[in-house]
Order: sequence, then structure tokens, then C-alpha cells
Amino acid sequence: MKKNRQRQLDLGTNSLETNTSSSTAINTRDKLVFTVFVALMVHAVVILGISFSAYGRFHARPTIEVTLAQHIDKTAPDQADYQAQFNQQASGTLDKKAELTTDQRADFSDTVIREVTPEKPKEKAITQPNENTQVITTRRETNNKISQDEKKKKDEPIVENPGEDTEETLSNSEIASLQAKLAQQRQAYAKRPRVKTLTSVATRASVDAEYLNLWQEKIELIGNLNYPQEARRKKIYGQLRLVVSLLPDGSIHNIEILQSSGQRILDDAAIRIVRMAAPFAPFPPELRKDVDRLEIIRTWKFEKGDRLTSE
Repeated sequence: MKKNRQRQLDLGTNSLETNTSSSTAINTRDKLVFTVFVALMVHAVVILGISFSAYGRFHARPTIEVTLAQHIDKTAPDQADYQAQFNQQASGTLDKKAELTTDQRADFSDTVIREVTPEKPKEKAITQPNENTQVITTRRETNNKISQDEKKKKDEPIVENPGEDTEETLSNSEIASLQAKLAQQRQAYAKRPRVKTLTSVATRASVDAEYLNLWQEKIELIGNLNYPQEARRKKIYGQLRLVVSLLPDGSIHNIEILQSSGQRILDDAAIRIVRMAAPFAPFPPELRKDVDRLEIIRTWKFEKGDRLTSE
């Protein structure tokens, strides 16, 4: 009985030792697997977490149009077309802005068509006979072959470089092309209408002043008789700058707001008053002789008391 009991105790002890060693082996293997897994995760985070940002896209810097001003003005223009070293008021009759050009030939290359004066033809180099000609003398009588050969060489025509003629021909062709383009440009300018602009400051001639005064009186009369009711009701006041382009018969060619009043009611009312006052008086003969289109620039004032004035 005691033997059987002792045997069971031995078997239980062996079983416990076996389970303990097996559990220890499993724990060691799990630690190894866990360690490898953690190492792989750390490497993955390092590899995938680091990103290389490419150099920022190149953004072109903003450009500005620059020109050289020829005349100094004390007052700066309301809207400048170019940057320059000092203020200069614009002039000319082009529909779009354009840099100041000249039809004189410059000493350097340019992209603008300019009048070209043909250069004088280059002097062609003439081959001179060699002065250091070796002379052979003899005491005896000889044939005149040497002197005859020299005479033949002198009588032969001098052959010039044909490349020079080709260059001159090309140069003349280019000059002719530039002159043709310049003539075409001048013809286009000649077809443009002759435009004259009248302002309260620019008006000096008696004919211009008289026509401008009559135009202004008619505008103010029609404007005060047809003062905008909505502006009167809402007590809206302000001023705007307007240019009216007229044809020789007094009809309207174009109306443009140069400087808004900030109130749509007043801007629309000014344009409506001009159209109601049209047509205006035809150009006087003296003015019609020199002008194809007359531009009148005035400042319109819608003042308190529901009164319209222009200056």
C-alpha cells in the first residue's frame, strides 16, 4: 500500500516537472517571437515613417513692365501702365497701351521696327602686285619669256571675293524689308482717326472752349431736369469722372466711366443724361478740319439739394 502511494507521488512529481519544463520552453519561445515582432514593427515605422519632401515647386517671380520716362510730371497718373524712374502722363492716340518708340535707327538691336538707312557699300579690296618681286639678271642674251609671263599676270583681271557681294545683297534685302514694314506701319497710323481730348485744364483755344461751354450747359440743363429720382429719395450724393466721345456730326461715339462714384445709381444716371442730351451740336468748321473724334472729360457732381454740376 505504501509502495503504491509512493509510486503515485513519484509519478505526480515527474508530471509536475515535465509541465514546468514545457511551460518554460513555451515562455522562452513566445518571448523570442514577441521580440522579433517588436523589432520588425520598429523597423517598419522607421522606414515608412520617414518621408523625403521634394524641393518646393519653382514659382515664377512676378514681372513688371518697365520703361524710361522722357518727361517729368509733378502729378502721378491715376493708373500707370508701366514702371519708370519718375512720373509721366500718357499721351498718344492708340487704343491700347504701348511704349514710346522712334523711327530713327539705333546703334543696337531692338524689337521695334525702325527706319533703316542703307549703309555705304564697303570698298572692295584690290589685290596689289607683290612689290618684292625677285628679279633675275644675266649677262647673256636670253629669251623674253620671263617678262612676257609677268606681263600676262598684270593683264589678268583681278578676281574679287564673291562672298562680299552676297553679304551686301542680303543686307540690302533686309533693309528693303524693314522699310516696307515701316511704310505699312505709317499707313496704318495714317488711317487712324484724329482724336482730340478736351478737359477743363487742357482747353485753351477759343473754338474748343466755346464748344465745351455749350456742351456743358446742355448737359447740366438736361441733368437737372431729369435728376435721378431714386438718388433724390435715398439722398445719395457723390461725384464721378466721365469721358464722352463725339463724332463730327455731334452724335455719340462712346461713353466710358473713368472713375466711378461708388454708387451704381449715380453712374447709370450720368450715362442716361448724356444719351438724353444727344445729339449735340456739330463740330465747328475749324474744329472739324483737324479732328475726327472729340473726347470730353468732365467730373460730374451730384450734390446736396439735388443739383448736378460738371467741371
